[in-house]
Amino acid sequence: MIHLITALTKNGRISRTFGYYATEAEALEAVKENRGGMDECLYEYAVIEAVPPGIFASAEATHWFQWANQAWTPCECPFPHVTNFGIG
Repeated sequence: MIHLITALTKNGRISRTFGYYATEAEALEAVKENRGGMDECLYEYAVIEAVPPGIFASAEATHWFQWANQAWTPCECPFPHVTNFGIG
């Protein structure tokens, strides 16, 4: 299982996958610390997707965040009918 970290604009039309971690804890810490400046003054949302190995694998779990007050804060999924932001 990998934990992909992807940031998205408010409307979801622009996204960037910043990377992945082997554990959920590492991915959560990376978002909490805003490693690499993932907001880039552009992205409003970030998602961590837990994806198993395989072709056309679907995210088994997600954590959503919104950029507010200079920090990523947990939020509900703003795009409820879309999945697999990190791998397409």
